[in-house]
Amino acid sequence: MRKIKFLLFFIFVIVNAFAAELSLTVDKKSISEADTLYLTITYTGDSDNAPDFSELEKDFHVVSNSTSKQFNFINGKATQLKQWTIGLQPLRLGKINIAPVRLDKLISNSAEIEVTEVSDVAFAPDYKENANSPFFKIEQQVNASSFYVQQQALLFVHIYDSVGLQDGLPTIDEESKSNWIIIPLTNHPIIKQDVINQRHVNVATYVFAIFAQKSGEIELPQVSFDGYYIKNARFNAPSFGDDLMALGIDFNHVFGQRIPVRMKTKKEKVNVLPIPAGYSVKEWLPLSDLQLSATWSARNGFKVGEAVTRTINIKAVGMNESMLPAIDFVDTPDIKQYPEKPVASEEVINGQVVTSAQINNVYIPTKSGDLVVPAISIRWFDVQNNKQQIATIPEEKIFVLPNPDIESSQDKEDAKTVETNVFQQQNNNTLEDVTEKTFNKPSKQDNKSHVYLFAILFSLLIVFIVGLFFLKRKKMDKSSKSVISAMKRHHYQKAKDDLLLWAKKKYYPADINNFNDIMHLVNDDAFSEQLSALNRFLYSNNAEFFDSNKFITIFKRVNKMRKKESKNNDVLPNLYD
Repeated sequence: MRKIKFLLFFIFVIVNAFAAELSLTVDKKSISEADTLYLTITYTGDSDNAPDFSELEKDFHVVSNSTSKQFNFINGKATQLKQWTIGLQPLRLGKINIAPVRLDKLISNSAEIEVTEVSDVAFAPDYKENANSPFFKIEQQVNASSFYVQQQALLFVHIYDSVGLQDGLPTIDEESKSNWIIIPLTNHPIIKQDVINQRHVNVATYVFAIFAQKSGEIELPQVSFDGYYIKNARFNAPSFGDDLMALGIDFNHVFGQRIPVRMKTKKEKVNVLPIPAGYSVKEWLPLSDLQLSATWSARNGFKVGEAVTRTINIKAVGMNESMLPAIDFVDTPDIKQYPEKPVASEEVINGQVVTSAQINNVYIPTKSGDLVVPAISIRWFDVQNNKQQIATIPEEKIFVLPNPDIESSQDKEDAKTVETNVFQQQNNNTLEDVTEKTFNKPSKQDNKSHVYLFAILFSLLIVFIVGLFFLKRKKMDKSSKSVISAMKRHHYQKAKDDLLLWAKKKYYPADINNFNDIMHLVNDDAFSEQLSALNRFLYSNNAEFFDSNKFITIFKRVNKMRKKESKNNDVLPNLYD
């Protein structure tokens, strides 16, 4: 009898256990496109199967999936509880309906959420303390409410973290780069601790130098952050975890889940002042300081016909390398000059981009005695005192010694020149006599000869012009192919040099010394952007700045353009290469 009662009780318990249920819940009804939604499926029953989650992949990217299970006996009833917690990242904006989930013959309820754009805050839903207030935040701050076009300003990006962010770096949105030159000033963030809304937070600050390339009210660069934090592992082995920590291994980091954190700064605008009246684009240099100096390589003085190098040193505070000014070396009849290409470098000093450049100019005196080397000056705008300044290397008097070897050689050359002139004059006189005798007696045959001779000369001239055209075309094709070849082989410095040669041939006789000159002549927005990107890439060696395939595509189009096909560009070019 007792066995029968026990059997009936056991059957009763099993029957109660079979009262299966399936439900669906979400941790929040509204999330940003960068946030993570946690979907929980709760099941009571005895099935060992798992629900089908494939339908979720239409609207979400599954970033995590964990399962928990427990058995309970309450008031004589046995229950089995299973939970699946799934981390989901939305694939689109707007309202998303989460369809019911199926498990065997059971169907759960549905849920609806709304997905908004990425914001400047992010939440950590598995942390209960102050769960409705942001656990992460990103904001940007400029050191001035307004500044001049191409003047250096400082952009501070602050990231607030009250949980423990792992990895991740701020990145500048591509759309924001079109109107700005942006240079990171810190390799690592500046970290400090603070208390905000009664919560201890770490504040990581990144600093960028920004140079507006356009005046007016324009949007600041938008900065995004993509990182993660570690959700603690639910694993009951404290002693084991302590042992790992003693060995330098973070137990929770190894076994915990990586929860993505994505944020983007708010859109903000800033007022950029235009170039003041009285300045041209090439003269505009908004700086904190500019120093100009020169040194000679001559040790034993100057001598006629002997080359002496003079190094011009420029040091500009608050200037990007692309703004390096072109120095105007004034010609003098007694001294030949051969300036070389500038060698420039950038560094960060006290939060300012400092560009240093050296320009070697070779001087060759052609006359002995007291000579004057002309002054060199650079006009710049002092942003500290809001006024014009001129940095100058004063004119310098030098004494040039005679060179007997060159002078005796010159005397011989002069005598030879006189002899040649006399001989040519005699020949000219003879030719005049012959011409006079010949053409003073015209005939019909002579007239026909003149016509034939003119036709032959005209034909030769046409052939010569056509030949020059094709020769120039061939040289142009060769120079453009050199640029493309260097790009494909990732020889970017050679590509830069080849670009200057290409432009000099294509736009001859224009004076082309740098990328800025090319931008003015081509006058094409897309190509100007690519030249700026190449320049930034050569400085930073950061691949995100430059796409060689895109450059080649745009370059091929520009290479086929004629001068009249260029279009206006209302964005200021980068001043100098």
